[in-house]
Order: sequence, then structure tokens, then C-alpha cells
Amino acid sequence: KPSAVAAAEAARAAAAAVPIAEAGDAARYAVAFAKPMADEAATRAYALGLDQKDRFNRVRAAWKEMLEIWMKRKVQIQIERAVNHIPGIVKSSLEDPDMPGLVSRGKDRAIDAAWPDFRQEIMWEVAVMLDGQRSEVQVDPNKRVDCFRRFWRYHLYPFDKSFWGKARDPVWILFTLLSLVPITGICPLAFLFIFFIIDKRDEFSLLSFILSFKGTQFVSHGFIRTVVGFFLYINCVSAPAKADEHDCEEAGPGIAGNFQLTIGGFLLQIALVWLAFALLPWSEDNGRRLLKKLSHDTSGLAHVKGGYMKYLLWYDLVCFIFCVAALVIVVMTRPGGFQDYADWPVRHALFASQVVYGYLSMPFFFFTIPFLQNVLTHVVPTGYNRNGIARNLKLKRKPKEEPVKQEEEMVSISDADFLLERFRSVIVGGADPSAVLAEMRMQVQAATARVQEKVKGASKKELLPVDPPLAPVVGP
Repeated sequence: KPSAVAAAEAARAAAAAVPIAEAGDAARYAVAFAKPMADEAATRAYALGLDQKDRFNRVRAAWKEMLEIWMKRKVQIQIERAVNHIPGIVKSSLEDPDMPGLVSRGKDRAIDAAWPDFRQEIMWEVAVMLDGQRSEVQVDPNKRVDCFRRFWRYHLYPFDKSFWGKARDPVWILFTLLSLVPITGICPLAFLFIFFIIDKRDEFSLLSFILSFKGTQFVSHGFIRTVVGFFLYINCVSAPAKADEHDCEEAGPGIAGNFQLTIGGFLLQIALVWLAFALLPWSEDNGRRLLKKLSHDTSGLAHVKGGYMKYLLWYDLVCFIFCVAALVIVVMTRPGGFQDYADWPVRHALFASQVVYGYLSMPFFFFTIPFLQNVLTHVVPTGYNRNGIARNLKLKRKPKEEPVKQEEEMVSISDADFLLERFRSVIVGGADPSAVLAEMRMQVQAATARVQEKVKGASKKELLPVDPPLAPVVGP
């Protein structure tokens, strides 16, 4: 505008300064002088308009983001309130009027002790569903390990296959069956091989190794060796059908195999799990997604590497010492003392100690169940891609017949524009504040209802209640 005014003033001054006969030339001079200035004025006006539009778009985007964060936080708070009622519901459902007071108090204390870790995992899943970054973890396609580890990592722990997908892989089936063979030293050697090929910088790989090792030990050394030992005992005592003699010193439980190798495998079991646990401080959780704006408070032992694994390993160490002490007592009762450490009664005692130690590993077996594993370790599962690199799981899904609907935004641009316009009408004037607030309250409640339906539909088992609804909005 100032440039255009200056051009007009210059044209008038030029017209007044020349005779009438030369007015045409002066006008042409004025036009030639004013045109660049007018073009500059137009360019500046256009740039100013674009700048104002850009500023408006930024303000609108910031307003939309603020509303969305506020809405997500309100939904998160309401879900958290509903989730906090779960312990009371569980206690009431398990309560029995005929239950002894000691048992009832123990039940309530157990629920109170375990609940913070369950709540941590539930609220983390809610936070990820509401505000988790949707982009996949970027993995460098050129990053890879040697072909040997690459082959075994992907076949044993693939990132894109569930249990049923791995059950179709002959390599996974053969290796799993091999680790269950109740032959001296087979199970410890199989997991020693796994320990060498996994990525020791991945937290889930180390924790999964510990749980899988001890869980497999419960099956192979506990259940399977019990069955094998029973039939070996029948074979050496009942099968000969001789009342005054037996051949258990040659064909009894624990006689087959090298005794030193059996002792070495027994000691290797405890050494490997503690070595894996010692490497946890230098590992990373490679599968956890990041939140965009929401915050998530940790509870229980979620901030500790390995979670409750430390207490389970101390329990396992006590069980190991108990079994070894029983074996030492048997050795000391032999006539030759420790010189008869490889005598057949000692071999039987070693076999029995392995069976007992296998059954005492039962808590590890239960914590191999996916959700309980998350509660125990507070780590997100990972797997290996075809390059042998640890990454978050991306399981294959069976395509549905119905097309997948695009996920609706929590706060759309139209919602943000509506609320911004209503705020402006109240501030500038010309609108009834109570009517505007009532209309805004209806919009907020409608958006909240959409979010609650999303939360309810996301849980297939509907474990997370979404009622009661949000409290009414009071004031602007």
C-alpha cells in the first residue's frame, strides 16, 4: 500500500511540473514509474497474505494438537480409574464366607502385591493404543550378521511368525525336540548353542533365553525324566522277577552316560542362566514403541532390567544348592566317601536330584506364557529378521473378508475449527456463552464416545471396561 501511494503521488507531481502539451509524455513516464512499484506492492501483499495463511494454519494445527492431547489424557484418566477397580472386583469374586481369615488375608495381599505390575502392562497397552507412534521400527537393510547366526536366529526366533508359524518350520521342530531329549547333557548343550547365537545386546533375547531354558528344564528334567526313570526302575527291579537280587547297578536310572558329563551339564544349567542375567545391564529393549505426547508412569519393577527375574534366579540358586547338598550327603554315606563319587547309588541320587531340580523350575515354565512373561519382565517381545537383526514383532495376519476401515482421528480439523470459532464468538461477543458451552460440551462428549468405542473394540476379550463415561465439562 505505501508503494502504491508513492507511485500515485509521483504521477501527480510529474503531471503538475510539465506543460499541458507534454502531459501525455508525463503520464506515460508516471505509468512507467508506477508499474514496478505497483508490482512490488502486489508481490508484498501476496507474500503477506501467504504469511498470514501459514500463521493461521500453524495456529489451527497447534490448537488441534492441544485438543487431541487433552482428549487423550482425559480418556487415559477415565480408563485408569476403571482399571483401578479391577483388584477389588477380583478380591470380591474370590471371596468365600467359609474361607479362613488367614487364607483370605493372604489372598488379598497376594493380589495387592501383584497388581502394580499387571496395571503397568495394561496402562502401557492403553497408552500405545491412544498415542503410540504408528511408524515401524526402522531397521537398516544393509545391517546383517554372518550367515550361520543369521540362519539359526531367524529359524528359531523369527520376528514374523507366531507359534503356529514356527510349528511349520522343520528346523524349529527338530531343534525343539532335541532340547527335550532326556539324554545326559543334551538339553544344556542345546541351550549353550542358543546362548552363543542370540544377540546379547537385546534384552528380550536374554530374558527369553532364561525363561525358555528353565521352562524346558521343567519338562525335560522333570516330567520326561520321571517317566524314563520309572521304566528304568521297572526294568532293573521288576523285569528280572528275582526276589533276592536286581541289576540296577548296571541298568538303573542315571547309570547310562558319562558321569563327568552329567555333572558338567548339571552345573552348566545354573551357570548359563546367571551369565545371561549378568549381561542384562548392557542390553536394550528393542521392541518398545514410543509415545508421541502422552506420558506413562512406571510402577512395580518396570524400571529395573529384568523385572522380577532376579528373585526367581535367587530362588533357583537356593533350589540348586538344596539338590547338590542332597547329592553330597549321599556321596558321604558311601563306604569309600568321595572316592566312590561315581558309584551306582550316587548315580541314582544324581538322577533323582535332576528330577527334583527340574520340578522346582515350574515357576519359570508358567512365566513363559506371553502375558505373564510381560508382567514378570516388563519387556516387549522381539524377534530376528532374515538378516539376523533383533527387531519388534510383526506377525502375519490373515486377511479379512471385509475391508479394513481407516482409523478415525480423535480430533479432526473440523472439530478444531468448530471449537476455535466458538471460543472466538464468546470472546469477541455476539453469542450466548452458556449456549456455546453447551454446544461445545456436546461436541466433546461425541468425540469421547468415539474414543471409548475405539478402546472397547480394540480389546478382543473386552478385559478393560470403558465405563463410566467422562465427567461433564464444567466451564471453558
